[in-house]
Amino acid sequence: MTVEPAEPAFRSSAELDVWQVLRANLGPDDVLLANLRLTDHAGDHEGDIIVGLRGAGIAVIEVKGGRVTHNGTDWVQHGSVSKPIDPVGQARRGKYSLRSYLDSRDAWDRRRVRMAHLVAFPYSTIPRDLSLPECPRWIILDKNDLSAQPLEIIRSALVNQETDNPPATVDDLSALVRCLRPAIDVPTGATTKDSHSPHRARHWAWVAAALIAAVVIIATAGTYMFRSQRASSTPVSGDTDPRFVTCLQAKAAGYGHYHQGQDPEYAWYRDLDGDGVVCE
Repeated sequence: MTVEPAEPAFRSSAELDVWQVLRANLGPDDVLLANLRLTDHAGDHEGDIIVGLRGAGIAVIEVKGGRVTHNGTDWVQHGSVSKPIDPVGQARRGKYSLRSYLDSRDAWDRRRVRMAHLVAFPYSTIPRDLSLPECPRWIILDKNDLSAQPLEIIRSALVNQETDNPPATVDDLSALVRCLRPAIDVPTGATTKDSHSPHRARHWAWVAAALIAAVVIIATAGTYMFRSQRASSTPVSGDTDPRFVTCLQAKAAGYGHYHQGQDPEYAWYRDLDGDGVVCE
């Protein structure tokens, strides 16, 4: 399995948590990309996470942290200030932008592969009976879905499409990586607001308007198999809490917050915002 780069830069802990859960469950022939940035005539688009599943297709996933609800009209992200958001529209636009970009690349050779868009709310619980015209429940990954069988939900969204486009093959996923690889290098400060300046936008448009920060996981051989989908913890000695792969799993099990200089568990997880607290 190849990881490029080994430590991707994320703007939020929500994106990191979702990425780590998916990475831990990928099959040997699958592909994982993070922080896709694309520019076309319609504007700038992004895909927080792109998953390529052999035998299924390519999924664009928009991630929203905090507590997310739907009020009957809009999705709302709650925090110090609640605000309406459009995660489904962002994911959909990212999917179409990615498809257009791939079709423009010779290495893609106008392949026809199943593509889908999904949304992930790693810190929220969405009712199972929620059904919206543009967002059926089966394209949503909430915290319970991510703790159980996230790849099966993504695979189902792709495989159950009523389309003539075939499922993705290993060759399709390899072509996907070849098309996006020229822009994998991560510029300094990619996680800051400065990364969205007009100068940087023009630069990345020039290099195929593809990835500012990307990670690719792909294996060259082997048979596809699902790994265990359930979050697992590692017992440790002393008075510390169990150690989990991600903060998302730790919080789902009822553990956290951990403070720098006070809790030894702090060293187990990444402090993305540098505030001295993880798993908050």
